Amino acid sequence: MGASKPAKSFSSIYLVEYKFNQTSPMFPLLEQAYKNQDAKGLSLMSVKAGYMGICVDTPKLLQGNSTDEMKELGSQITCTSRDSIGKFNKDFMGVSLYSSGTNTTAAFIDLVSIVDAFSNRMVKPYLLMAILVLSICLFCNLLYSALPFMPCKPIAEKSALVLSTITSFLWGVGAMWSHVASHSISIVQPSSMRIITGKVGLKAEIITWISFSFLLAVCLGCWGLYLRDRRDTRKAVLPIEKKLRQGL
Repeated sequence: MGASKPAKSFSSIYLVEYKFNQTSPMFPLLEQAYKNQDAKGLSLMSVKAGYMGICVDTPKLLQGNSTDEMKELGSQITCTSRDSIGKFNKDFMGVSLYSSGTNTTAAFIDLVSIVDAFSNRMVKPYLLMAILVLSICLFCNLLYSALPFMPCKPIAEKSALVLSTITSFLWGVGAMWSHVASHSISIVQPSSMRIITGKVGLKAEIITWISFSFLLAVCLGCWGLYLRDRRDTRKAVLPIEKKLRQGL
């Protein structure tokens, strides 16, 4: 599912990653705002969103070091599930860049809230879970059909045909939905005045589309076998039909 555990094998797989743009003219204000809250290292944090959770990557030492020094000290990764993202707001809070007067609303930036909205409103992990269950059922049907001398094999073969079609279709829809959701970063970046930058997780996209290609290959294989069996059955029945017609 990606971005669910601090281990690199999990945290390196994500749909999107957001962080603050250090080349933005507003970044010094952001850095100063975090410094005023005694959390200046948070200006260097990055937040990754997966299907079932998020991971926040922050510098290991948040106090007593300049920004340049903190870049060289490594980082620590903290992860949580998509249902518990609200708890992160206390540890990785947002900041107000400035407040120019009593009648002006302060510009508030919060990466965790943005990723929270992405994870809970745009990502649909339960569709993926349903497809995984269907994939297991499909594998069992194919395994049963491959065994010789098993009863009800025609029913199992037709079930595999239906399951492969439904699974590949749903996975394709889910993959396209994830692709569109991930590329929502093209809206977030300009709407934040380029203070926030983001990128799409390449590993997650590769895994998603490779999985879809395998499911599509299984679906086409099932249809190919079904049509071949129908053709062979038709060829076997045609001589019998001819003899019956000649006899009549």
